[in-house]
Amino acid sequence: MTPPVKPMAQNLLSLLQTSFSDSDLQDICYELRINYEDLRTPGLAGRADKMRALVLLCQENGRLPDLLIVCRQMRPQQTWPDPAALGSEAELFGQPLQLLHFEPETVAVPRGYFLMGHDAAPAAEKPQHSLELGYFRSGKYPITNAQYAEFLRQRPQQSPPPANTGWFGKEPPAARLDHPVVGVSWEDARAYCRWLSDVTGRAYRLPGEAEWEKAARGTDGRLYPWGNEWQEGLCNVGSGGTTAVTAYDATPTPYGCVDMLGNVAEWTNAIWGEDRQEPAFPYPYQPNDGREDPNANQQNPRLRRVCRGGAFDSDPAHVRCTARDHLRVSSARLNLGFRIVL
Repeated sequence: MTPPVKPMAQNLLSLLQTSFSDSDLQDICYELRINYEDLRTPGLAGRADKMRALVLLCQENGRLPDLLIVCRQMRPQQTWPDPAALGSEAELFGQPLQLLHFEPETVAVPRGYFLMGHDAAPAAEKPQHSLELGYFRSGKYPITNAQYAEFLRQRPQQSPPPANTGWFGKEPPAARLDHPVVGVSWEDARAYCRWLSDVTGRAYRLPGEAEWEKAARGTDGRLYPWGNEWQEGLCNVGSGGTTAVTAYDATPTPYGCVDMLGNVAEWTNAIWGEDRQEPAFPYPYQPNDGREDPNANQQNPRLRRVCRGGAFDSDPAHVRCTARDHLRVSSARLNLGFRIVL
């Protein structure tokens, strides 16, 4: 028997649960050309778990709009949300992502197009172009000393403590626990992501260059997280050192990320190339042309990787969401850190 239609729930998952039976779920999968058996993964037994798996599958593949279309067709009396408004874990599942105490907070970046690059910038940032990315979650802040210290405590063989940065063995500087970790190479940052994925069961990695830029500027092509005009005091540049990652909470990006300009430059996964002046992978950005190959340095150790965002010692004139810098993967500078994507 079909469950009765109830008033709209507070999140998509509970709305599906109150609106559809298990046989309805099979019909939804048929309409979406999704194999119902794919929802029968280990640990997923009941109807609620299968519905959660369906929402996750649609979220990860940008098919939430398709799911909502089918829901409206099957239950036209029900009030269904606008798929464009569904981004957070609370809106989808009724509660935020449950994080371990050392796990970085993330914010949702919905699937869709954004403007990448800038036509009035140096050649490496041209031309401005529209690019579509799938859904992902970006680290709200750069990885902190405290978070990196947990990695070193649990996996001491993975990476040495940052050198010349105030660490005493595996202990970070007590007065800078909430500052971004610095002095980490690209390989150190990748090792952290692999460890974090292992201990949480979630897929963490360094951001692709396009992911970093979309998280920093949103969809409208703005030059800075707050708009198109430079404003003094909205990020940590032209100073003598790092600040706490929360120091500029008042000026987040359109998606809620903080500290994406200034404080520390941030590693991305993207390859720049060997030449210091000319990128091996110019714009327009092509995500599948090899520029995001995480294993390319095994064949060519001289390849440089892109870092973004400027740092505390940067000239404000050179800091914007589109600016691209690059370093050897072994570089471990005092103004260089990273954030993750999920």
